[in-house]
Amino acid sequence: MSIKHLTQPSLADGLVHNHRHLRELDDIQSLIDWSEIAQVLNAIEIKDTGNRAYTSLLMFKIILLQTWYNLSDVQMEKQMARDLMFRRFTALPLDAPTPDHSTIWRFREKLVKLQLHKPLLDNINVQLHHKRIKIKQGSVAIIDATLIKAHYGQDDEATWATKTNSKGKTESTYGYKSHINVDEDGFVNSHTYNTAAPHDSQVFGELIVEGNQALYGDCAFQSAKHDELLQTLGIDNRMHEKAQRNKPLTEQQKQNNRIRSTIRNTVERVYGQTKRHMGLGIAKYQGKARNALRAGMIYLCHNLKTARRFMATPHPKSV
Repeated sequence: MSIKHLTQPSLADGLVHNHRHLRELDDIQSLIDWSEIAQVLNAIEIKDTGNRAYTSLLMFKIILLQTWYNLSDVQMEKQMARDLMFRRFTALPLDAPTPDHSTIWRFREKLVKLQLHKPLLDNINVQLHHKRIKIKQGSVAIIDATLIKAHYGQDDEATWATKTNSKGKTESTYGYKSHINVDEDGFVNSHTYNTAAPHDSQVFGELIVEGNQALYGDCAFQSAKHDELLQTLGIDNRMHEKAQRNKPLTEQQKQNNRIRSTIRNTVERVYGQTKRHMGLGIAKYQGKARNALRAGMIYLCHNLKTARRFMATPHPKSV
């Protein structure tokens, strides 16, 4: 196995004017201990196909950039070749060749096979906690789900989901469903990715993480079984209460739901940001595993961007 070691700046790099726009990602670069990320990526076996292989860390940073800017593999290949900021973030010297789109695709397939998006997110979250930017696992957890549209007829693994909107109209979506657990600051603690058909309640237990002290969620997650689970775990149940047949909500219950809705808005903002800026709302690839990896990378990038915002804005530190 032969690895390209490209971290040493070239003479050409020294001639580039150090413009402030080239340093836009420097805060992210300095925020993370990338050697820890490299250890997680060590699970990837890089096979020598005749050309000297790029390091897993360099390729992972390319996937990060691709996710942040919602680029295809071909678009990413072009951007790496002509964007000085991208080269700076990945530490790829100006006189070094850039990975082509097929190299990017093959590396992502390795991430898919090993399902590394969850351990990578966990590593990033632990690092953010150690930097006192993120409260460990979030004492307050907010869970929710969103539907992700797939290309009907092109993705055999997706399924249909039917729901009634706020106007009473029935809507059907062919695709997948992503569930997340976020803390009160909008950091994603955990996530799942399934086809669209299964009910939200089926992944409830997977979303809970160690350290959760109070849990918010809409009434789709409410059930006697879940109430019992939260009580066993010592987690305060703050999920929306729902009316039963011949038993409408009391005024106090309605007031409780209104207050809880203001807390739950955090998870809606996370979905809004990841859909608007990183394309979460559309399944980009075929198959559950590939799209699950993409969703995981989107949440990882969201956490890094949230941390970046926290560094730029005065904010009480966790203790």
